[in-house]
Amino acid sequence: MAAPVVVVRRGVAMLGATSAVLHLLVLGGHGSSPAMMGVMAAMAAGCVYCAWHLWGPASVRDWGLVAVMNLGMVGLHLFLMGGGTHVHGAQPAMDMSSHSGSTVAAIAAGAAVVEATIATAVVFVRTRAGTSPIRSGAAQSASASALHPLRT
Repeated sequence: MAAPVVVVRRGVAMLGATSAVLHLLVLGGHGSSPAMMGVMAAMAAGCVYCAWHLWGPASVRDWGLVAVMNLGMVGLHLFLMGGGTHVHGAQPAMDMSSHSGSTVAAIAAGAAVVEATIATAVVFVRTRAGTSPIRSGAAQSASASALHPLRT
């Protein structure tokens, strides 16, 4: 049986991969806007990037990137679902009138909230503990020295 740390890390990686699939599923729905298609493709690529890094022995940097990217996605989803602009009476940038569109957006936003919450908690715990639950002792010291040669 895998350690709880590995189970959580790989669970969040699978959520990231699922988010990438969700972004690709709605990619065709934004055909009228090449800019939105580009943003959706970039979001899917970001999800795959984070999922890839979390599948292996993730560093605090990887977890921090997951937290920031997912908080950005939640903010972007809220912005787009709320109209995409601050002009009163404007139509939403995402058509939430269809049931499937609102369901996919709600699932994607929910997954992003869960990922951001877990990633933030992991970063908090790992930076407070002083040691990494994945890389400990000499391995952590060696990696810290490699990243920051002036620190001993």
